[in-house]
Amino acid sequence: MLVIADSSALVALATCGVLDIVTLNYEDIRVPQAVFDEVSAPDKPQGVILSSFLAGRVVTVDMSRWVLTAGGC
Repeated sequence: MLVIADSSALVALATCGVLDIVTLNYEDIRVPQAVFDEVSAPDKPQGVILSSFLAGRVVTVDMSRWVLTAGGC
């Protein structure tokens, strides 16, 4: 399974018309809800294409167990 956590790669592949590269290399593709929401907005470039491509591939990511820090230890 491939989880795509950043929208930039998806937008770039859609813009170039080569989203099929992802499906040729990975059988199971998932994106967090936040990535789906970002790329599928109708006013976004490639939003309609990405909304269709990612339909059924959205997963819930539980961030409650993550601790994020800024800077050094």
